[in-house]
Amino acid sequence: MPAESGLVLATHIHVKWPDKPVILMSGYLSEDAGKYISQGLAVFIHKPVHPSILIAQVKRLLNPSLGHSSILWRKSYDSTVWHHCSNCSTWPTSDYEERNTIAPDNEVCNECEARELANDCR
Repeated sequence: MPAESGLVLATHIHVKWPDKPVILMSGYLSEDAGKYISQGLAVFIHKPVHPSILIAQVKRLLNPSLGHSSILWRKSYDSTVWHHCSNCSTWPTSDYEERNTIAPDNEVCNECEARELANDCR
């Protein structure tokens, strides 16, 4: 943004509409942005963004009953594919690793992404 940073814009939004959720997306998390996020004033998504991550965060912010927590990611120890829909046919149920975030270059399950886009991810 040529005139000001996204963090400055987010601050303006928070001042004018304190109840409106803000998502910051960047390939770099500055110290100031980290403080802003740690105060609960925004959610951070690391670029490049998986569409399913963005969709899930927007849904959570627009529907507070879903909470503001991160997506729960799970993959089998013997796989490189990460899942985030517990109703996925290949959702790992044993010998798995769980994380709240994954690196943007990780492989994401195609079925989970399709379920997210179809509003059928649980």
